[in-house]
Amino acid sequence: MTKATVEDLLRLPPEKRLEIADLLLRSIEPQEGPPPAYLYKYLRFCEGLEDLFAHSRIKFTAPSDFNDLLDCMIEPLWETSEQQALGQEALQRVQRTLGVLPLTEEPLSVTMWARYGDNYRGLCIRFATEGNDYFGRAQRVRYRQDYPAFSGLSTPMAQQYDNILLTKSLEWRDEREWRLITHTAGNHELPREALVAVIFGLRTPDAQKEQVRGWLRDAPWIQFRQAELVPRTFKLRLRDEA
Repeated sequence: MTKATVEDLLRLPPEKRLEIADLLLRSIEPQEGPPPAYLYKYLRFCEGLEDLFAHSRIKFTAPSDFNDLLDCMIEPLWETSEQQALGQEALQRVQRTLGVLPLTEEPLSVTMWARYGDNYRGLCIRFATEGNDYFGRAQRVRYRQDYPAFSGLSTPMAQQYDNILLTKSLEWRDEREWRLITHTAGNHELPREALVAVIFGLRTPDAQKEQVRGWLRDAPWIQFRQAELVPRTFKLRLRDEA
């Protein structure tokens, strides 16, 4: 199944093509080793936070809603118009329906705190990847200077999905991104024990800190930490909070 190509799909009845393409998407396996022991997610305060902390549900975003308009938009090289039409149909389906949870291995990035942490007013959550199959299947994003070129006809579709979903411009390399990918966008349940720490930003209001602590009062294993500036540097560090 993972070696199927567009040429194989073209031999199928039209009504079966997207069904098989979906099965291929679900069969994607990580192409590299396991992720680091911890992965992080920057967040702003919004309606979904209570659902995350109280009910362990988080939003997986469709690529069509990404801030990078080129993300998940890499097109293979085609030889015929029929192949191109099928490939574009599959790519548009990926853009609309796929669910992606972007994560990072870096909790002390000043640019990501500004970009995704509501200019230091939000928070950053830490997930453990070891000992759980959920975050252990996260896949590393690769950053490239040149636009990838691969055959839409002969390259296995599972590898095409891998190229399309896990390749970004080199300009984004500071984000050190990893991704969880599922076949449907929307809210998905997480293993509650995988959330192991909450990091507050430099400007997170005290009232919102207390709100988060209230949502997590029944999770005593979760640590609370505070990001702060390292004096006379451009760097951040973490200190424990009681």
